[in-house]
Amino acid sequence: MTQDKYNRVRLTFTSRVAADTTMDGDYLGKANLLVEGVITGDVKVKGAVMVADGGTVKGRIEAEKVVVAGTVGGDVVASKGAEVKRAGDVGGNVYARELLVASEGKVGGDIGAAKKRVTTYETGIDVPEETTEG
Repeated sequence: MTQDKYNRVRLTFTSRVAADTTMDGDYLGKANLLVEGVITGDVKVKGAVMVADGGTVKGRIEAEKVVVAGTVGGDVVASKGAEVKRAGDVGGNVYARELLVASEGKVGGDIGAAKKRVTTYETGIDVPEETTEG
């Protein structure tokens, strides 16, 4: 089997739900969001959303780009692209223009793609350093 070449995409996250943090209710934002904790509700972001390994969204995610390395209970709708990593588990459907599902990634529902095109890309993440004011 041949190794596919992946387009590299680097995402910077300026909003974050940290590990050991639980948020109840829907999340609506314009900045890229990194979920390391738990959101019980739907997430709608104009940029990108990454659900990190150990992170959970108990609802639907709508964004331009979505990366799932943790758990999403609902559908994922990504207008530009989505990736389900090895530890990623999506309970619902995934709709994306471009989609990559790792060999051990899980999608519980249907997969749909605009223009019926599936491409390969791999994301990296940049998280701003936490600053200490004192």
